[in-house]
Amino acid sequence: MQPHQGGFAITLLLLFWFLGSILFSSLQEQLAEMLIGSDAMDRLTKDADFLREHVWFMRLLQPFYTILGFLLPPLIMAQMLKLNVGRHFRLRQAPRLPYLGMMLLIFIASLPLISYTASLNQQLALPDFLSGLERASKDMAEQLKLLTQAMLRMDSPIELVINLVVFAILPGIAEELYFRGGVQRIFHTVSRSAFLGIFLSALFFTIIHFDIYGLLPRFLLGMMLGYLYHFSGNLWLPIIAHVLFNGSQVIAVYFTGLENFENAEEQAAISIWVALGSLLIVLTLFWWFYKSTRTQKTASP
Repeated sequence: MQPHQGGFAITLLLLFWFLGSILFSSLQEQLAEMLIGSDAMDRLTKDADFLREHVWFMRLLQPFYTILGFLLPPLIMAQMLKLNVGRHFRLRQAPRLPYLGMMLLIFIASLPLISYTASLNQQLALPDFLSGLERASKDMAEQLKLLTQAMLRMDSPIELVINLVVFAILPGIAEELYFRGGVQRIFHTVSRSAFLGIFLSALFFTIIHFDIYGLLPRFLLGMMLGYLYHFSGNLWLPIIAHVLFNGSQVIAVYFTGLENFENAEEQAAISIWVALGSLLIVLTLFWWFYKSTRTQKTASP
């Protein structure tokens, strides 16, 4: 992709995400009425018992949003700009084994930092003139919590596999294709600044999830995934990291139980010193990762 195509490319990504969201909204209403009954979507968002009874429907819906909103837009954009998907999104080669090992170390080292920023974000208090936005955000967060709790209640290995596909594998592939392979690559090409591309894609990644109480950890995760992509030059690495991050939480909930998992999260208070230590380790690992990838590129013919 050439720099002069950047404006058109980002417009296509946003436009197709918007159209995909509208199509999904219409589709979910029609499917809910056809499979459950009239006013089903309204009851699913307000009645916790009704939601638990029909959680299978929400699991059925989730992949449609991921595919329509995040997977198809970058693929359509590539088709319209006559880009080779494997080459443009850097999917043609599997990631090197040492890079996977470094990514795993970064992922583990970042968990205390992400946990600390999440607890910090929960204390967010907006100024009085934004009280309406704060109430709406809390209501949305509560609805999302009820939905997530219902979908994460798993009583069989089959439900575990379904949730891994719905919450980890499919979002990991689709969102990385959209945000890192699409948004980040475009802004990097246009601005000729790797940092700006990573920053803006992480910002998009954060805003587009519509959760102000998850802003800090999601932005941090977006920055980390962006640098994994930039340093490695391989989209499979952030895809695998994204899948691991989401999937590890699904697996933890399955084996510990939802209530025990939530209690452990609440009781695991991370001090600022542990968070700073985590940050220092992550930065050191990223520096090591950068030097390793730079050495590999220099050594390549």
